[in-house]
Amino acid sequence: MKLKKTSIYWGCTISNTLPYLILTTNKALEKIGLQADEIDGWTCCPDPVSAKAYDHDAALALSARNMALAGDHILVACSGCYNTFEKAHRELEYPDTRKHINDMLKESERYEKSVKVEHILEAIHNKINVINSQVKKPLKGLKVAVHYGCHALWPQAVKSDHPDTPTSLDEIVGKLGAETADYPYKMDCCGVPIAAFNSEDADKLLKNKLAHAKENADCMVTACPTCFLQFDRLSKEMREHAIPVFYVTELIGLALGLSPEDMALKMHATSVQPALEKIGVEYEEGAKLEEVKKYFDYNDLISHCEACRLECTEAQITEDTGKPFDPLEIVDLLKEGKLDEAIENPLIWHCLQCGKCMARCPNNIGLKDLFLKLREVAVENGKAPDVIHMKMDMIKSTGYGMRQNEMIRRRLGMDPLKPADPEEITRIIEKSKKKKK
Repeated sequence: MKLKKTSIYWGCTISNTLPYLILTTNKALEKIGLQADEIDGWTCCPDPVSAKAYDHDAALALSARNMALAGDHILVACSGCYNTFEKAHRELEYPDTRKHINDMLKESERYEKSVKVEHILEAIHNKINVINSQVKKPLKGLKVAVHYGCHALWPQAVKSDHPDTPTSLDEIVGKLGAETADYPYKMDCCGVPIAAFNSEDADKLLKNKLAHAKENADCMVTACPTCFLQFDRLSKEMREHAIPVFYVTELIGLALGLSPEDMALKMHATSVQPALEKIGVEYEEGAKLEEVKKYFDYNDLISHCEACRLECTEAQITEDTGKPFDPLEIVDLLKEGKLDEAIENPLIWHCLQCGKCMARCPNNIGLKDLFLKLREVAVENGKAPDVIHMKMDMIKSTGYGMRQNEMIRRRLGMDPLKPADPEEITRIIEKSKKKKK
């Protein structure tokens, strides 16, 4: 099949938080005849919720620049970004507005001609007959709760859709051999747009959405990465409502013969194994990854951004040493299920336990507790440095963590340190070990 080339705009959410969707979406798109090339030099669209409130003209200029870099056509993989570009495209149709905005941009990045803005859902829907002909493993037996999302409806991502009663994503799911589920709150928001300003109402929207989807379907599907993120990476309070969720190209890839490994499904925070079992696809998340999940919240592991690396005191003081400390190197090992490698890695003992990462973490997670837990696991498995055992032996035998120096105390006229009760210290430590078992 000859591939049709197009410029694609992935957006910040996919590029920074869900980069595996770039690889897997490209695989699925190639299966239906599309070659998506990333726009060189792109920046944030910008965010449709807050950027315009901050500075409307600056936001419009950033949108114009991105569209100009794309050329004649821009395929958009994010609903929020699509919403931003489509509205910017309409505003820039007015010559006076276009001139005003172009005056802010470099000559080579000016929006001089109209660009076709296309949501990835529309591009896929236009290939629906190709999809139907390419299905190798129909998703028979799978009941899917479709989620369109606000920013893909106003304006509508698929021009043939009515924003109140869209059918495009339902039709695609049907061509893949699955059944779409009719469920309450199908057309409601996922909650993300108001989460930063009203978390209580956002949580209500999310809870209602997930609870009814789970009651009526085996999984969810969406063409919006931000909605996907909202459904996949749930807080501890929301996890009782967890349901497997797929980005639309992941379901397409599976039906067109790509494997769960091809689709990098292990990167999901919420396991998709129950949904795959419904369609007879063999997929084991792996005993190694399950071992990691015994000790660590996988949702937290895949939520870490660059803040830990940038703010870490140890990383900063070793930056120019040739062997800089990278705390996320350990996180990457855990995400791959390599717990044994992580606890044997000397880097886990480089963390200063200062807590700076926790104070600066936008997700309120940090890495202090993770490194502490890794050290505990290392000790339990006999992988700790000798100095750890030497320190504990000293505490057990003397009650103190340092050697006593009575000479200085005598010179100052101070009484000697009162002797500790080694047996009591040992009893406390041993009792703690028994409780853990």
